[in-house]
Amino acid sequence: QKPEKVREYRKAGLVLLILVFAELVLVNIVKILWARPRMRSIQSIEQFKYWYQINGPSTNEELKSFPSGHVANAFTILAYSLFIPKNKPTVKKWFIAFALLWGTLVAVSRIVIGAHFFSDVVAAGYITTLLFYLIRKKFAD
Repeated sequence: QKPEKVREYRKAGLVLLILVFAELVLVNIVKILWARPRMRSIQSIEQFKYWYQINGPSTNEELKSFPSGHVANAFTILAYSLFIPKNKPTVKKWFIAFALLWGTLVAVSRIVIGAHFFSDVVAAGYITTLLFYLIRKKFAD
């Protein structure tokens, strides 16, 4: 029983490590390439760029709105659900609900302070959730 638990925790740790690394690299590459202005830095309608417009590359922080790094990071908490034992499905469901709520709260806060548009935070949540699903399928199942 104990070696099996250790193996499961190692798999979960590997998924978490790969997820954090992949999310950081992918989101930051997209930010540089897309170069979308932050909501707070737009002074006129001409400065607005749609989420699907690639405007980069740029390393200017005010041109790194898409996708939201904070939201992408917040959704990595989903990976911690792998550390919850399989014989505790209710705990796992509640944890996943908490993780999704946490990511959503971070997303709302980023919009409220003018750092991001709705599409920026949705894309970030989607990127991390998709990466988690793919990495988990590859390494933890």
